[in-house]
Amino acid sequence: MIDSELLKMLESTVLIASPSSRGLDGKVTYGTAVSYQAHVEDRRDMVRNASGEEVMSAGRCHLDSHYGSLSESARVTLPSGKVETIVALESTYDSDGPYQTVVYF
Repeated sequence: MIDSELLKMLESTVLIASPSSRGLDGKVTYGTAVSYQAHVEDRRDMVRNASGEEVMSAGRCHLDSHYGSLSESARVTLPSGKVETIVALESTYDSDGPYQTVVYF
């Protein structure tokens, strides 16, 4: 569980929608977006995606818990309304196990 002091830093809300299907034209459709409390940073980082490739992210958001069901093909709607594709996910651990998910977009 994330520390209560860190929870105070999660001042924003982001929406994350997972892909639900792909049409014959290759266009992805997304399911219903889920709301998450987050701390959003516009910060470029070189990160590794699930395939092990290095990719450049435009920013990241810290979520209040470990969300193993999120996928790199999901999209995140930022507080500004801008929609980005998730390029990498990272879980942070402490002695009690996973407590935070970092979403790179």
